[in-house]
Amino acid sequence: MSKFYIDEANRAKSFIISSNELFRFAFPLNFVVDLSENDDLVENGADKSIEKEIRNTLFIYFKLFKLFNEFLENEQLYHQLIKSEVEYFLMRYRIVFDIIDKHLIKSINIDRKKIETTIYNSDEFLQLKSIRNKLAHEGLRCHIFQFGKDPQLSFQIYDAGTLEDNIILPEIFMDKRGSHIYFLQHYITWLIAIMFNFLQKYFIEIQEIRLNGGTPSQDTLETIQFLERGNNHPLSRITFLFGELLTLQEGLDKFIAYVEQDT
Repeated sequence: MSKFYIDEANRAKSFIISSNELFRFAFPLNFVVDLSENDDLVENGADKSIEKEIRNTLFIYFKLFKLFNEFLENEQLYHQLIKSEVEYFLMRYRIVFDIIDKHLIKSINIDRKKIETTIYNSDEFLQLKSIRNKLAHEGLRCHIFQFGKDPQLSFQIYDAGTLEDNIILPEIFMDKRGSHIYFLQHYITWLIAIMFNFLQKYFIEIQEIRLNGGTPSQDTLETIQFLERGNNHPLSRITFLFGELLTLQEGLDKFIAYVEQDT
């Protein structure tokens, strides 16, 4: 199981091209039209909406683990900022997958079962959907823990003051310094990693369906390469401005080191 977490985190790291550039998961066919009779897949494409949500998600991550550090001296304010942003992250996280669901419904002749749906069927994702709904509609709350001067935050999600009502997350994220509390950055980092990996699988599958299992023509590939070379890679990369990717890369490195140490 530890190898699984490490492999997924390393795979997510591979999409970070530079300190401010992330691989665009819909590349190379995100902009190509008149490719096949399945072109409704690109005309109803989800890639622009997904890019927007990736930006939103990584900016929340940047605020949580970098920007809000400016408020460390005011512990009460700092913890309230973190708490509110964690709840916001957990409520927004599934939007990417909702976009894909709507995209699949609109797309012609797509059997959802054809798409790689590992994350949809995982206990972690089903639990996340439940947490999101309870945060939004049932008053579920998040509590932040900090032990002395240790900068590593932990958190707990609960809907009452009793231990029985706390949300139980996968054991690998557990902070053994408390009861039913979990390392915050490791958990949020992991959620972003599996989102990246799912998106890559999703767009590969969409491209295969658009091409009826074939491959792009040589003319198509040459056109893509020409546009990429001449315009500083506008089609294959998403650019970030505020250190979001550096913060995420640091988080992934910390998570991998933590899992390796824990095994």
